[in-house]
Amino acid sequence: MNDLQERQTSLAERLEKQASSLQSHKLEELCVILVDASGSMHERCEDGHTKLEAVKLALPNLQVVGRRVAYGLITFSTGATPLQTPTSNFGLILGQMEGVTSGSMTNIPSAIRGGIEMFMGKHTQRKRMILLSDGQSNEEQANLPLLIKQCMEDGIVIDTIAFGKDADEMLLREIAKLTGGVFYSAKAGVKQLAEVYKKLNFNVRYLTHKEGAINL
Repeated sequence: MNDLQERQTSLAERLEKQASSLQSHKLEELCVILVDASGSMHERCEDGHTKLEAVKLALPNLQVVGRRVAYGLITFSTGATPLQTPTSNFGLILGQMEGVTSGSMTNIPSAIRGGIEMFMGKHTQRKRMILLSDGQSNEEQANLPLLIKQCMEDGIVIDTIAFGKDADEMLLREIAKLTGGVFYSAKAGVKQLAEVYKKLNFNVRYLTHKEGAINL
């Protein structure tokens, strides 16, 4: 083998290794967390915490270790507020949540739109949102069907949580059903919400049986 052939072979091997490396670093999941920050989130749960405090205390249960998972964070009231662009550092998510205060209305369509925007240009095997709401969606309702349709077309799963007795369970169930997500209800406070977030943790949500079937 002459020098030119050796260089060509070496280059081909390096390119193959680079391609393999890029593939191996592809995200297993990008999960955008959507948290209701409407005015009713300052109300207290049965355990004495406000609903917003309960979210802050329960959220660490979503953190997964040892997997290529990134998280984004959006809060929503009258509109959506992107607080953290996708990151594998869950501490940044928790840090951003610390400063969240409750607002006024409940704009679920705006939150979903913000989540869709966070996925743009990102390479990931799974795209998921986890939507928590404690009330009736009362802004931009006419836009919701098109946003749900876009999620369905883009393969974005939306898991939903009805938090508290006044949450619109029917709407949240429907959003989860249409997008291939799961629905949970949490009413009591931190402990119950923490259990729900544990179930939605990547390692649990996509736990596979030996035969490869996904356990939901």
